[in-house]
Amino acid sequence: QCFINTFACPIFSSVFTVHQGINAFDYHEGQNQIATAGVNYHVCLWNPYVVSKPNGLLRGHVASVVAVQFHYSKGRLLSLSRDRVLRIWDVQLQVCLQRMAGVFPKGLEGESTNSRKQIITRMLFHEDKLRLFLTFNHSLTMLEMKVKVRDRVFTHEKPLVGVIFNITVNQVVTACQGGTISFWLVDTGQRVKNISRSHNDAELTCLALDPAGNLFYTGSTDGTIKIWDMNGHCHHTLICFGGAQAEVGQVVILKRAVIVMGSSKHFTVFRTTNFRDHYVYPSEWKGGPVSALCWRQK
Repeated sequence: QCFINTFACPIFSSVFTVHQGINAFDYHEGQNQIATAGVNYHVCLWNPYVVSKPNGLLRGHVASVVAVQFHYSKGRLLSLSRDRVLRIWDVQLQVCLQRMAGVFPKGLEGESTNSRKQIITRMLFHEDKLRLFLTFNHSLTMLEMKVKVRDRVFTHEKPLVGVIFNITVNQVVTACQGGTISFWLVDTGQRVKNISRSHNDAELTCLALDPAGNLFYTGSTDGTIKIWDMNGHCHHTLICFGGAQAEVGQVVILKRAVIVMGSSKHFTVFRTTNFRDHYVYPSEWKGGPVSALCWRQK
């Protein structure tokens, strides 16, 4: 057995002045931080050796904060306000990661008003079981945190370049750099169609939906744009930049024309009146220091 005589140990005390006071606090030994649940709606982070002002101020609650607790293994902080809103904070970045409301017991307002007593709230987070226990007077609530999924299912093997939603057929179209175009049902999330190597060996760079919603456009690194319908049929191939191998960066679809920008800084215009053959060449194009395009419909 080991006994320590506290009279032989120096004892230090720190006094923090918090405006309007606090309802609760928690201490993180690893980060050497104290979190306080303020009556003034704020959560303050303190260094025990700096009492002049907090080194962090977490704003977001719109009612008095009644409980705080650190999630030690993840560097998170949980705070609960009197209006039964739970917030999860990133302690290092000092930003709110998640807000939860409307999941806690209701009907306590009448109890508090009739008895003229405050609602007593307590909070406990179990690190090992990833469970959060909350009490509201005589009610106990338990929330369970889901384990992070490591083996995620990806919709594409390469990074996505664009996503569009066609409200007419209620489908989502996605396209990735590898040249794969996928069609998805919004209601079920099921993939109904898949087009691989849409631009042969070239990578896709952009995806745009026609304002009418019947067609969509894909651009690639070989300087071509293809026009597709929602059945996966390619109607036209637009040859950009005078046939030069340049990456298509942006496609703007107007009422009677299609304007294309790319890495070659060419400004290419296709008139829809020329969309008669499969391969369509530009009506006009210009070269120059142009890198982006914006269009506003009247």
